[in-house]
Amino acid sequence: MQHPAFVRKTYAETLDLLVEARNYLGLAGPSVGRSPIESVVGLRHSCEALRVTARLTSVMAWLMMQRAIQRGEVAEEQALAGAAWLDGDPVCLTEADEPLLPQGLQSLLRRSLLLYVRVSRIEERLRQVA
Repeated sequence: MQHPAFVRKTYAETLDLLVEARNYLGLAGPSVGRSPIESVVGLRHSCEALRVTARLTSVMAWLMMQRAIQRGEVAEEQALAGAAWLDGDPVCLTEADEPLLPQGLQSLLRRSLLLYVRVSRIEERLRQVA
């Protein structure tokens, strides 16, 4: 489970994406309109914003566990026996296809999905080795 370069780079990428998501979602929250369509789009915006958050926090928690293992703070065997794996499937693996969402949110959704899938693949390899 020792992949310091991968963990360090992916941690930085995840943190940058978390900050970007926080900034974007804080400024560009859902517009709640009066029409039923605007209300549905606003609700969809909120749901997809939560999906971005779920993906990124799940990846960050996984990376923090990897760092703890690398630093010797948690034994690898203890981590493998516990809840050190990514969580969030199937919510985090669901791809949003909503053209009415703002481009900024669509970008965050796409990039957070790619990050989650990449880390999920690494995790799968680690599970096979363990």
